[in-house]
Amino acid sequence: MKGIGTKFAHLKEDNNNWFGFKGVIMQQQSVFIQLPSTPMQKIYNTIQQVGKSNIPFFITGETGVGKEGVAKYIHENGPRRDQPFIAINCGRFSAELLQSELFGHEAGAFTSAICQRRGAFEVANGGVLFLDEVPEMSLDAQKVLLRVLDTATFTRLGGNEVLMVDVHIIAATNRDIVKAVAEKEFREDLYYRLKGMMLHLPPLRERPEDIAPLVETFITEFSAEYGRGVIEVTIVWTVSVGLASCFQGCLYFPGGFFLK
Repeated sequence: MKGIGTKFAHLKEDNNNWFGFKGVIMQQQSVFIQLPSTPMQKIYNTIQQVGKSNIPFFITGETGVGKEGVAKYIHENGPRRDQPFIAINCGRFSAELLQSELFGHEAGAFTSAICQRRGAFEVANGGVLFLDEVPEMSLDAQKVLLRVLDTATFTRLGGNEVLMVDVHIIAATNRDIVKAVAEKEFREDLYYRLKGMMLHLPPLRERPEDIAPLVETFITEFSAEYGRGVIEVTIVWTVSVGLASCFQGCLYFPGGFFLK
């Protein structure tokens, strides 16, 4: 599989089996499925053993390997399952915007802050906060995050009120986190604060027995979303993209081969 540079899929559509009623597509909730491969079963067992504690998890693995899915599994099988699950991709925001996303801001904190806004910590209070691509945080943001983890308090940007917070932190990255620490790109003290339980997700090419149940799930979810009654799929994907992304693209361009 390694080295393949093209992804393609051939889809067969059952035009009499549309997921909809009077032209309105029925939206289905994403369903988490336990995958049968030995590596994934070991991960599930580990979560079952320690997931009821408040120990932080640090999930590593390539892009598209399913880190957020595992984070949701931790949430759904822990004591905070009835509380919020909030996910933040730390690599999507500038340093200032990330701090606003995490801690919120008061009106006037910066040019575009026209009203008070709650951040992820405040919204997730009592529940689980998933910090994806956490090494992409600026060093300043890492410093603030470390203080929040140590004191269980924070203030909104531009504010003075000290807010208490109780969240279960799950961090994740597709990078070599040990290398990032060694190269001073990620604070060592923050790393040790987050690495209570390390989980590494191997890429799908190393666990092919997980492909069939994933494809079955994607057929159900994406057929409903795009109004396609797919009954068969033959698929090959490049190692640099997730199976879900590839499959979604194929459903968006149905009726033959989708090349990229």
